[in-house]
Amino acid sequence: MTIAKKLTKGLACVGLGSLASLISGVYTKDLTRLGAHITGYGFPLSWLEKTTIVVPDRPTSYSLSLEGLLIDIVFWALLIGVLYEGYRWYKSRK
Repeated sequence: MTIAKKLTKGLACVGLGSLASLISGVYTKDLTRLGAHITGYGFPLSWLEKTTIVVPDRPTSYSLSLEGLLIDIVFWALLIGVLYEGYRWYKSRK
């Protein structure tokens, strides 16, 4: 396999992993603590958090965890790459 094909396959896995990470933002986790209602978005790690303080007149705030987002992208890219290679191996057996 040439370097160009490997690079193309790697970039495709990273691109699809990024897309899967953004889609995983639909998944929510309840991370509520005393005095604050916190909702985490993302799977397997929460890379976006919505925090609502229980005290009146406090605004809802959002925080983005770049580390969590990057780990999610790597997770999904590796998963997609492993599934693709498994599919290729299965197809080549026939």
